[in-house]
Amino acid sequence: MNLFIGAFTTIEYSLKGIISAPLCWLIQDAEPRKIQMLVRDPKNEVSKVFSGTHVIREFEINDLKLVEVSRYKAFMESIKSLNNNFELQITSIAGNDRIQFTLKHFPAAGAILDSALGVKKLYNWSFPTVVDQEFTAVTVEVAHLKDFIEIISRNNIEVFYIHDF
Repeated sequence: MNLFIGAFTTIEYSLKGIISAPLCWLIQDAEPRKIQMLVRDPKNEVSKVFSGTHVIREFEINDLKLVEVSRYKAFMESIKSLNNNFELQITSIAGNDRIQFTLKHFPAAGAILDSALGVKKLYNWSFPTVVDQEFTAVTVEVAHLKDFIEIISRNNIEVFYIHDF
């Protein structure tokens, strides 16, 4: 009996794989690898902060630029390197004026996040086996992004993930 069930299951999953293969092939590159941002860049610093930057359009008003940058890990590393030493100011990320972060920190650092300007704490969690670390999801107003990065860098709060849109 088990041999029959095992053989039937193998045949069933093989047929499902064959049927879904063309669909997987069609949508394999459906997710965008780049994200667009509107930045105020008076000193042309965007290429220093974000690797692989492509300027789509430059506006004459207020030194605004529409740029395309890599997503995922490259985006996260670039945002983490953004600090007050640069005059670059991000206006919107993928058309959003808020961005979500998942942070990893010591439990005492949660109070620092509560008092940060433009930051809204969504939820936090911890693992029962790791008592000295906590994870917190926050949304940050893009206008206060540089200040937020400065605060978390100074307080040893690690950026675990950035949800770019």
